[in-house]
Amino acid sequence: MTEEFDPQIYENQKKGQNKCKQPCIVALGILLAIIFILCIIILILALTVFKIKDPKIEVLSVAVDGIALVPPSHFFKYKFNITLDLKIQVENPNRASFRHEAGKSELT
Repeated sequence: MTEEFDPQIYENQKKGQNKCKQPCIVALGILLAIIFILCIIILILALTVFKIKDPKIEVLSVAVDGIALVPPSHFFKYKFNITLDLKIQVENPNRASFRHEAGKSELT
């Protein structure tokens, strides 16, 4: 039993495959377009709205609470202990917030 090649059957099968591929290609194109648009929106937001800006720091007042002379030790002759009371205002221009608590600094 030999089958002959029928060009009409071949053409019908080829048309059926193209009908199946076309919606898949359209759906893939739409998906890629949506992903591209989302990437552009994220990039624009990252460069404008969510761009990190430096906080504005302003010293409102400075007061000396105490000065103490620490007795000499084996390595140092004299030490001064000066206590300052600083009132600082911090303004955050960013969308994200942060908290800060009482700070301590040491000068040597």
